[in-house]
Amino acid sequence: MNDSLPPSLFIIDDSSTNIRMMDHLLEDCNYLIQSARSGKEALELLNSFKPDVILLDIKMPEMNGFECCKQIRQHQNGKTVPVIFLSGSNGLDDELMAKEVGGSAFLTKPISRNILIKNIELYLP
Repeated sequence: MNDSLPPSLFIIDDSSTNIRMMDHLLEDCNYLIQSARSGKEALELLNSFKPDVILLDIKMPEMNGFECCKQIRQHQNGKTVPVIFLSGSNGLDDELMAKEVGGSAFLTKPISRNILIKNIELYLP
């Protein structure tokens, strides 16, 4: 991370409503935010962007968050980036799978702004 730039977040979620909500929750935090609406788009953007933290939805069409995370971990700009999974499910199976594929944290929607920011700050360099 360049010391003169604010931390960068990468939000990957198929719902534009969820992306807008995250933007709103984080608007006064001085983060550079990039977003993608699919796993495929996210992997393409990683070719030119190395975020400090990734916020990743689990339930997406075509490529779910688990598969996306596996591929992020194989990408040069994603090998070591913390991935915070966001899920509408609070199932233990999803949380365990998130850890297995390289996730750093698992948050259940609806997400508290304070908990989201604390988790992001925990993983910032």
